[in-house]
Amino acid sequence: MLQNCHLGLGFMSYLDNYLMDEDYQAKAEVDFRIWMSCEPREGFPLGLLQKAVKVTNEPPKGVRAGLARTYSTIVNQEFLEKIDHQHWRTLVYGICFLHSIVQERRKFGSLGWCVPYEYNNSDLEASLAFVEKYMNQLQNISGQAVNPNTNFQINYSVLIYMISDIQYGGRITDNLDRELFNTYGELYFKETITTNEFYFSKVVLDNQDGKDMMFTYRIPMGAEHKIFTDYIEKLPPVDSPEIFGLNANADLTFRLKETNEMINTIMETRPKDSGDGTGKSRDETVQDKCRDLHHQLTYEYPNQEVKEILSKMPGPRNYADKGMMVPLNIFLSQEIIRMQNILYIVRKTFTDIIDAVDGSIIMTPIIVNAIDSIFDGKVPKNWVNDPSGAEISWIKPSFPLWFSSLLERNAQITGWLRNERPKTFS
Repeated sequence: MLQNCHLGLGFMSYLDNYLMDEDYQAKAEVDFRIWMSCEPREGFPLGLLQKAVKVTNEPPKGVRAGLARTYSTIVNQEFLEKIDHQHWRTLVYGICFLHSIVQERRKFGSLGWCVPYEYNNSDLEASLAFVEKYMNQLQNISGQAVNPNTNFQINYSVLIYMISDIQYGGRITDNLDRELFNTYGELYFKETITTNEFYFSKVVLDNQDGKDMMFTYRIPMGAEHKIFTDYIEKLPPVDSPEIFGLNANADLTFRLKETNEMINTIMETRPKDSGDGTGKSRDETVQDKCRDLHHQLTYEYPNQEVKEILSKMPGPRNYADKGMMVPLNIFLSQEIIRMQNILYIVRKTFTDIIDAVDGSIIMTPIIVNAIDSIFDGKVPKNWVNDPSGAEISWIKPSFPLWFSSLLERNAQITGWLRNERPKTFS
């Protein structure tokens, strides 16, 4: 049993190669197995993942699935009978509903939370334990025996503070996220939560007939566990963004992000064969493409020549100054410096790929990433961001669009420097 394997990626690479060794496979016992625990981590050997049978523990997707899991693992009939009072069961459902909402809200990224907090069952169990202790104290203070008809004077501000600021709020580091969680607490935990008129939210759902229908998220009333599970099964399978306090645009952004992540995962895990019918390997195909593209990057910007041209370049009409006294000429010099840097990086990438495939230089991780990106039609990371993560060029969704933009920008700057200033700027 190997635990926390994400902390030893070097050993994981060694283990991947060791398990593929023919001598090991011949000597290994038939019943031998390796169990590993690991967090998602970039750089983990894909070969080792492909060999393994993976078991993941992730929060269920959707409010209905989250509530169903909670009422099948944590909340059972015995749990609901800890305090024989409807207020207890109502508050339990309210906290479980809140837990599902804040967990599911993470899927919206920065639209959901400024910081993606890892809320888990320990936060839910701690909140439920507090409510249980709080209601027991109310019974002891009143000196009354357990009575389902007893009306508790619940201080909801205490519940909101303990749940939103202490139990869940202990993870929150952003003030806007804290304000958002307190807003959820104020909406869900109030005097009317114990009445039949209370509801969490009303949302509009798309019907199969093309007609919109209204659904109201309520708290089921009853003492039996089956009443709650049956109601949870009737909840909409697809959550409307309105239940989270968001609009349809947030859901559209999430769907696009989820689709792009799925496509990228498929592209990264598919077989890396060229499949072009020429008999060339993937690396050789990328090498030929780099040679063709490298020939298109013909123009360079000699520093001395650029300085002489800029020093003589006039300003706009009726403008007495010239050279570096003109703001647009300063802007042009800055764009030339930026373009020089990008052209150097692109040329070096092409040259390194050609030499690495030929075996002249070592195949580094940067070159491997560039080969994979170009083969998959994506822009290499070092063309867009520097090692610190700062943006150094423009962002395009695909490699052809990015490279076309490079040629067009280069041609525009060259024409500006050699011929005349553009008549319009965008």
